[in-house]
Amino acid sequence: MNMLVEQGMLWQAWGLLSLKEGPFGYFEGKPAGGLSAGEFRRAMELGSVLVTVPEQGGERGDLRSLSACSYSATCDEGVAQLTIGDVSDAAAAARIKAMAERIAAALKSNDVEAFRAKKP
Repeated sequence: MNMLVEQGMLWQAWGLLSLKEGPFGYFEGKPAGGLSAGEFRRAMELGSVLVTVPEQGGERGDLRSLSACSYSATCDEGVAQLTIGDVSDAAAAARIKAMAERIAAALKSNDVEAFRAKKP
């Protein structure tokens, strides 16, 4: 993981970081960050999307968001619709979005410790 940090590419490892095998699948010292495995995977995916939203144009100018808008006709939720647009439970969607925002902040700052298990 240190190589990803050194190269500023930690955000590209979201798929690997969201797995529950080996030393992965942790966030903020907890397995799956305290969410279910499915919610955590969605939060990791959304977090990686949020951290890569272009500065110019923001979410409304993000091609992924525009593409999702054209397919789903849901265009008001920005990039969140890519991963949580089909979550019918409002509480789960809120948990995923809140976790994704914290994940995005950790990814943006290359905070490797945020993705490690809590040390005893």
